[in-house]
Amino acid sequence: MKLAIGLLQLLLCLLSGWLLAQTVLAFWHSPDAELQGPHASFQPTSPLLTQSLLVEHWQPRDLSRKPPSDTLPPTQLPLRWLGQLREQQLAQSIVVLGYGNERLVLGQGDRLAPGIRLERIDSQGLIIDNNGRLERFAWPQLQPLAGVRRLDG
Repeated sequence: MKLAIGLLQLLLCLLSGWLLAQTVLAFWHSPDAELQGPHASFQPTSPLLTQSLLVEHWQPRDLSRKPPSDTLPPTQLPLRWLGQLREQQLAQSIVVLGYGNERLVLGQGDRLAPGIRLERIDSQGLIIDNNGRLERFAWPQLQPLAGVRRLDG
């Protein structure tokens, strides 16, 4: 009985090692490497086989075809400013928005809801892609600080 369990464990270790090696090889070789063997002449006949579902998701968007950011209409979405962390490069800034009952921490390119993305962050505020329509959500007005005292004077 112990011999059978030992052989089963050895078989599982060998199988998991082989699977790990195949995974490493799959990531090691470039995806553009030519096929060899019986699959070398395979040509997909369906357009569904030639396109991945996420191809457009991972492609950088061409922002040059978009209208200038100063001519965008203000957004009609029920958004609230909750916080922001501005960086020197505004594209790397983080904003905290309220959308409905949710609090969302977003960076450039993140999704607020289905069909709604934070397209860009610039000096005038946020540019939101609302189902293909670009809208502006301006930076909030600076509030005067209350209860702050200088410590050096």
